[in-house]
Amino acid sequence: MDKIAVVVDSGIDLPEKYKKEDVFVLPLKVIKEGVTYLDGVTITPDVIVKDLLAGCEFKTSLVAPGDVTEFLKKIRDKGYKQAILVSISSGLSGTYNAFVNGAEDVEGLQTEAIDTLSIGMGAGMHAIEAIDLIESGMKFEDVVKILRDKIAQSHVYFLVGTLDYLVKGGRIGKVTGFVGQMLNLKPVITCDFEGIYTTVATVRSHLQGVNKMIDLIVETYKDYKMINIGIANCRREEEAAYIKQEIEKRLTNINELFDAGISPALTVHTGPDLIGLTAYPK
Repeated sequence: MDKIAVVVDSGIDLPEKYKKEDVFVLPLKVIKEGVTYLDGVTITPDVIVKDLLAGCEFKTSLVAPGDVTEFLKKIRDKGYKQAILVSISSGLSGTYNAFVNGAEDVEGLQTEAIDTLSIGMGAGMHAIEAIDLIESGMKFEDVVKILRDKIAQSHVYFLVGTLDYLVKGGRIGKVTGFVGQMLNLKPVITCDFEGIYTTVATVRSHLQGVNKMIDLIVETYKDYKMINIGIANCRREEEAAYIKQEIEKRLTNINELFDAGISPALTVHTGPDLIGLTAYPK
């Protein structure tokens, strides 16, 4: 069989066990005071958190199609004949379009780009599925079809400490309740069918928000035969442990439960305090 590569952008969070030989990460760019860093390569989430808390300003930038082309040519030259390109939501980043356009100039490598309409660990679930299916021996075209069919069946929810960072980065999307911060109202955020941030619920406390995320996942996935669960956190370890305990108590159909941090680029936009929960049918 032809070798199949899985290519992800660094806005996709993967557990360590899935950072394998056939998985390639194309780093986004993080810009601090005019200096450009490669996301997850020359800058880490810990540095971002420390600098955000110190008041430093950051921006992020996607890779150019030409960078994608060169990246994919190197993969082709390693002997890969096919590549599945998994990107964070096109509603939040231009990476999907960069994948599509950059791949057009690569001869000898069959590619398909998947717009996950999700972010972070939510997008990572699609990459995990691709890796598992490829390792099972499934054909390229069949893997692509399954991934596309499951986009609408995957959900991600998260809470942030403040909406200020989403506003600064222009990623606030359709999230409502910004003025509600004055009343200590907190939105539970998801990616909608267009892959844009939107409010799925508004709660009065962070704990209520955490429990709402759990309720949403349990209600949506309790009747599925098997699911993967992902918990992502930045400085929210206790809440992550609580979610894990509650999810394992309330769902008996969990195939794997993954813990993950979040990438430096995503931390720039969500801020130094995030807790997220995602699920994906197996």
